[in-house]
Amino acid sequence: MKTLYFFDLIVSFGSNGVIPYGYLLIENGQIQEIGLQSEIKENLNSISENYQIIQLKNSICLPGFINSHIHISYTNNYSPVKNNEQIDWIKNLVFESRNFSSENKKQIAQNNIDKVINSGTTFIVENTPFDESIDLINKSKIKALIGLEVFGNNDSLSQQIFEKYQAKLLELEEKYTSKNISFTFSPHSIYNVSIELMKKLSKWSIEHKKKLLIHLAEFDFESDLTHLGYPSIGLSELYKLLNVSQICLNSIKNITPIKYLDSIDCLNDNLLATHLTKASNDDFKLIAKNKVNIISCPRSNAFLNNGVLNFNTIKNNNLKVVYGTDGLSSNSDLDILNEIKSTWSIFKSHGFDISAEDLFRGITFDAAKILGLEKEIGSLEENKKADFVSFELSEEKISIVLKMLSNNSDSIYQFLLTELNSSFINGVWIDGEKVK
Repeated sequence: MKTLYFFDLIVSFGSNGVIPYGYLLIENGQIQEIGLQSEIKENLNSISENYQIIQLKNSICLPGFINSHIHISYTNNYSPVKNNEQIDWIKNLVFESRNFSSENKKQIAQNNIDKVINSGTTFIVENTPFDESIDLINKSKIKALIGLEVFGNNDSLSQQIFEKYQAKLLELEEKYTSKNISFTFSPHSIYNVSIELMKKLSKWSIEHKKKLLIHLAEFDFESDLTHLGYPSIGLSELYKLLNVSQICLNSIKNITPIKYLDSIDCLNDNLLATHLTKASNDDFKLIAKNKVNIISCPRSNAFLNNGVLNFNTIKNNNLKVVYGTDGLSSNSDLDILNEIKSTWSIFKSHGFDISAEDLFRGITFDAAKILGLEKEIGSLEENKKADFVSFELSEEKISIVLKMLSNNSDSIYQFLLTELNSSFINGVWIDGEKVK
């Protein structure tokens, strides 16, 4: 049966704009129609014979949120990092995750998946080395691009390492055939992936038209590596703990991590680069030239004391930013709405010129676009997937936002950013099925 949903306000982030007293007509997991309730010609008695009608009073409907960088499998057993303690944080993270039992991993992943869905997120970009989290994502209703985290420091073994991970990826694709999840590689970082292995992964992503996920320009010791050509003392200690070879950059010196990737032809529009808090103005020019996709996790950067993404430089280079929460090891929660609320405060405190609408687009349409999924998700439009979230507000606040809309106020998105909260969610739908 077709289902007709009535909302006081629909914010589509697509060609339909903002619709007061709007409706969504859902059938077979897709949006068949979207428009004004007043445009429905038949009376409700006639409609009810063929349609299930759901009236969500005092409710605002938005597209399901997209979390563009997350680690489902981590806990919040950590404290904010002080200066020069990032290596210690990584050591603790490695130590804890190595001691997780399979049951621990399952419990943590399931709890986090539930939290993500309950806060309005319908699509995640997951980075993981754990089979347990992949299995639970597949069993849940949430949609995902899953990056298989790749580590390999030894250049002489790059082909062997690449083949091992390639076999693992093929195994995952054969095992999980759901249309809601797909797989790619996530070379963890330039300090955990050798030159030759990085080249092979980049070439693979281009040949297979796949996105490639990477943490980039996040830590000072990462910048030290490409500047000095050899690891700092702290990074060398980390390699010893991990029992891996030290990264050898041969003759590469006095350049930034972004320029390093450019020098080995690994900057392109398939790359989804997360963090970039250590990127320079010249770096962003290279990023713009090569159409690299930027993902920001401001609360994680604050937690790790890694600085702030230079949003004004990004804007000056006509680049878009999308957002992720990172994992609970460097954040207080996995609520992407909370992430953009905090982003607003953090960026504004640094004098960055950012709009509330752009922040919302960074977890809806713009996020879908960098994933190549803008024809399926990210906005509420006909023939797109019926992935949406509904928030119930008080009658007074609904009246305020509707009045703002009638007055053509451009501050409506700022109002929504301020007023919407995951505790007000009264429904989350994925492919037209209510999952909360």
